Amino acid sequence: MLSTKKELAPLLKKYAQSPMSQSLSQAALETLAIVAYKQPLARAEIDMIRGVQSGGSIQKLVAKNLIEEKGRVDGPGRAILYGTTAYFMNYFGLKDLNELPDIDQMEADISEEMPLDLFFDRYQEGAE
Repeated sequence: MLSTKKELAPLLKKYAQSPMSQSLSQAALETLAIVAYKQPLARAEIDMIRGVQSGGSIQKLVAKNLIEEKGRVDGPGRAILYGTTAYFMNYFGLKDLNELPDIDQMEADISEEMPLDLFFDRYQEGAE
């Protein structure tokens, strides 16, 4: 039987915590999805897709070992290119990035569930 002193329990719990034990923010999840589907890409490309700065989310994802530097752009500034890690693949149970859900199919499913214009029915009723 392996045991430890009671006074060391809080410290050992801290070491045993997974970096994924804390949930990811919506911004971090968006950033992770963009990197997973479009990798390798630079922060500027992620910012352009999201429409907001993603530096904080990228730092959190790197700290949680979900994304990593995959190279550098051969242009001015030599921006870092990000991609997913082996830990990402293992955590989400993927053997290959081709196992990610198909974006086109997801968009089609969403468009079937939600009307494109929330006010279309009211506009139609008023026109009659």
